[in-house]
Amino acid sequence: MSKFNAAIPRRVYYSDQVTDPERCPECGKPLERDHQTYLLEIRNVAGDIESFLTSIAAGAFCASCPVVVLARDKVESIVQHAGERFLPGKQRLEFVVLGLVDLDAIPPEKRDISLGDDDNPIPLVRFLPDLAHHPPKRSGPNIPKHKKRKGWV
Repeated sequence: MSKFNAAIPRRVYYSDQVTDPERCPECGKPLERDHQTYLLEIRNVAGDIESFLTSIAAGAFCASCPVVVLARDKVESIVQHAGERFLPGKQRLEFVVLGLVDLDAIPPEKRDISLGDDDNPIPLVRFLPDLAHHPPKRSGPNIPKHKKRKGWV
C-alpha cells in the first residue's frame, strides 16, 4: 500500500532538475520514496505514440507540499523497456509522465475490467502546472501604491 494519496494533485520535478533530490525543491523538507502507479506516454521519431501504466518506486514525495521528485534514471529505464515492447527498433524515444493513477478510485465492481476501457476509464490525477510557468499568487491584499500628487502638501 502506498503511503501518499494518489488522488492529491502534485507538481512534478525530475531528479536532475533539482539541487538536492532528497529534499523538497519548494520547502526544503526531506522527501520520502513511495511506490505509485503512473501513466506515461512515449513517442518515437516517426511520431507513433503509446501510453502505458507502470507501478514503480521512482517518486520521492513531500509530506508538506504537493510535490513529487521523479528519479529520471528509473523513469528512463522503464521508458526504454516499454519502447522495446511497444515501439520496437533502435530509435530515440521521448516521454512524458502524465500523472499519478488513483487506483483507489476504481470501484470494486470494476477492478476486474481493463483500465482504459470505456466502462473503466483510467483515474488519472494530472500533475500541477510548473511554477516556473505559473508563479504562485501572492497572498494578502493587493493594495496599489499611491502616486504622489502634485499640489498637495
